[in-house]
Amino acid sequence: MKRRTFVLGATTAVVAGSSIVAVREIQRQKSANFDRIDDSRAGQQYDVCIIGSGPAGCTVAEQFVARGKRVVMLESGVSLQDMLGMRAARKLDVYGNSGSIDYPLDTSRIRALGGTSNIWTGRCPRLQPDDFAGNPLAPAGGWPLSYADIAPYYQRAEEKLYVSGDQLSASQAPRQAPLPYFKPGNIDELRKLFDPLDIAIDAPPVSRTPENGSPLRYTEKILPHLAQQPNMDLFSDATATRLESDGGGSVTAVEVRSNSGETTRIEAQQYIVACGALESTRLLLLSGIGNHADHLGRYFMEHPFVSYRGLLPGGDEFPAWQMGRTYQFSRDFNEKGHGGIILGIYGNKPNRLKIALGIEMSPERSNRITLSENKDAFGSPGLDLHFAFSERDNACMAAGEQLVNDIFTRLGASGVQKLDGMHWSHHHIGSTRMSARPEDGVVDENLRVHGSDNLYVASSSTFVTSGAANPTLTIVALSLRLSDHLLGAT
Repeated sequence: MKRRTFVLGATTAVVAGSSIVAVREIQRQKSANFDRIDDSRAGQQYDVCIIGSGPAGCTVAEQFVARGKRVVMLESGVSLQDMLGMRAARKLDVYGNSGSIDYPLDTSRIRALGGTSNIWTGRCPRLQPDDFAGNPLAPAGGWPLSYADIAPYYQRAEEKLYVSGDQLSASQAPRQAPLPYFKPGNIDELRKLFDPLDIAIDAPPVSRTPENGSPLRYTEKILPHLAQQPNMDLFSDATATRLESDGGGSVTAVEVRSNSGETTRIEAQQYIVACGALESTRLLLLSGIGNHADHLGRYFMEHPFVSYRGLLPGGDEFPAWQMGRTYQFSRDFNEKGHGGIILGIYGNKPNRLKIALGIEMSPERSNRITLSENKDAFGSPGLDLHFAFSERDNACMAAGEQLVNDIFTRLGASGVQKLDGMHWSHHHIGSTRMSARPEDGVVDENLRVHGSDNLYVASSSTFVTSGAANPTLTIVALSLRLSDHLLGAT
């Protein structure tokens, strides 16, 4: 089975039932505001136009709608249950690779209502304070934000994402309040195993909705609510193909096309590009906006994992499958110039232990998204990714492997082996880097595109470095901060 087929099949399996009910509920409650785009919308004035219906876009939309602002949301995809629409949408995913890494661009994202929230695992760790200041992989000046700047938004994001978990160890980022929802980690055997090694293991904080304990799916809980609001227009099969500008600092409209041939223009006071790193970068490139200093599309990063397995002595069995994580070694690795790492620890019957090593990739200029000669169904250029491991990445991976082997040795494990294959986390990071100065990046600390007065990017593409943490929580936190900035909240 091809990976693309698997992803679509798995996605449908995850959301079939509850998601289809949610989509029908959207259509029943407000079909006029959940529709396919047409030229009848041209000329209407919105306070904000949001491009993308995933976690970033929905977070901003909620804040604007709550303040009575007129909002339009454009989603290129459709419902997962609309198989004909999904097939048509896939013709817009024109991606290729030119680097030494054959990265799965077309299977590491999804073009659909709710974005990648349809397929995410719900992991919600925070970035570390050292990621914002002191990361050896960061450019001069690092992030234009500090951990203190984003900490209160992390707390709000955890509440919005229904993040639950156990009490966290000091290897996790510092916090001023517990996780919003307490849930025992049930990893006692793993903790007992690693306590003598002075290694703290945490059950990872995870998004778990009260209804069914699954990660937050925006098609189930958020989009139905937004679609009910009288000041919200939500369109699927509405692909933003160009941002029009006045030649100065203002975006004046977005050109929108549907797979059935309709074309229109949407006008707003503010524009927020929130369609994932690949498509956000592509839209800016197609529009000729944001590449004022030749940074647009550069510094693409991911979180690669390599796994190792060994047998523990004594024949003791784990009573059940257990999984924990530790960021304990990131600071030491940072001090050695490597960047952060994460260890995923998996205990299984009988007495088997797996350690998955994940590293923070270095933001390299040469790891770059560019427009390709291949065209999508609208005749627009697709994307090419030039992607390769740097010397710093290889050094970090080698140091991590040495650490993992040392842990197995200290545990007295036998038959230790490195498993075949590399696992990608499907985290697209860094291609619209934020910076304090226009000459150093694409957006500023408020996510505004340098040189523009009304265009913003809400995505992990704005991250300066990737850290070793899953990006969704930080995406939502930054989107909340952006909303406060635009709405004038203090």
